Amino acid sequence: MQHLKNINQDKIREWLGEIENKEIQDYEIALNNLATANAKLPPAYLKEHILGQISSLNENRLIQGKIDIKNPPLIHKDSNIQDWINAIEGLKAPIDFDEIHLEPIRSDETVEMFIAWASTIIPEEVHDNILESFLILEGSCICHIKDQQGNLRIVHMQAGDFITMGIGETHDLHITSEQPTKAILQWLKIAA
Repeated sequence: MQHLKNINQDKIREWLGEIENKEIQDYEIALNNLATANAKLPPAYLKEHILGQISSLNENRLIQGKIDIKNPPLIHKDSNIQDWINAIEGLKAPIDFDEIHLEPIRSDETVEMFIAWASTIIPEEVHDNILESFLILEGSCICHIKDQQGNLRIVHMQAGDFITMGIGETHDLHITSEQPTKAILQWLKIAA
């Protein structure tokens, strides 16, 4: 994380481009003055975390690519959410779907992939031969995951977050956003 120490306001402006609009510049000055007048010392890790996220977003912007939705790549922890949003632009769930709607986007001997919309609770399930992953595109949810030893972890997720459930992990999903949560759902088939 040494490279994060070199990130400053000028570097962020470079990533965002020059601001031409006088009104936006005035807002920026006013917000800086307000922040300075009410400054409180944040936890030490916070600056590094925020700058890391900004740096990651910038790197993703630079390597952004086009996804062929007819032959989509597997999702993973470094998948670019904007690439996926662009690839499925215009695809919508039916207005009257009940709890979950799955729109298949890839199916072969190794993987099943879907655009998934969920509006409420997805009941507890477990997979013994599927490695399930999802990348949240819109909305938010809470995932309760219990491993085979009974250890529970609770994961809060929002747009841009990625997770994989281990083989044999029991899990459920509770939608926390007002609108349905939209995600790319991936079932990687594991040989028995």
